[in-house]
Amino acid sequence: MGIRREPLDSILVRKGADPDRLQEARTHAERAGVDYVAGITRTEAVDEGVLAQSLAEATGLPIIEEIDIEALDIQLIRQIPLGLAREQGVL
Repeated sequence: MGIRREPLDSILVRKGADPDRLQEARTHAERAGVDYVAGITRTEAVDEGVLAQSLAEATGLPIIEEIDIEALDIQLIRQIPLGLAREQGVL
């Protein structure tokens, strides 16, 4: 049995997001052929901090506020394909 989590839309609305803006973001995402989160980001429907907190809550993953660049293992970073790193904003 898996953990049942609240849908992202519900979390965003609970945190103050406008449902109409979220629908605009969903429509934009569908038309642009991108995922919903990209639609939210591109349309600026939700503040980035609120989006990050909501995604963390939806996935059960923690937010890392600051990354110690000196502590990163460069060999792990080199394993990420350049295109994926650029697309996902890795470092």
